[in-house]
Amino acid sequence: MIAIAKHLDAKLRAWRSPTAHKVERLVADIIALADREIPAAKTARQSAARSRDAFLADKKVFPGRTPKDLAANHDRYLYD
Repeated sequence: MIAIAKHLDAKLRAWRSPTAHKVERLVADIIALADREIPAAKTARQSAARSRDAFLADKKVFPGRTPKDLAANHDRYLYD
């Protein structure tokens, strides 16, 4: 970002005044637009992350009988 800022600064000095002022206004508008979209984007990402949570999205049910020692020996059942 520093390189972009330096490049923009050099261009603003080189351009005629009306062009430089117009570019400054456009960059300020872009920054303001990005600032307004940040909260909405965070909320959308957070809700999307919750909806994609594999544990919460899993709707499968084991139809068979479960062993009585499942809680005590769940690692053996899962990984052996």
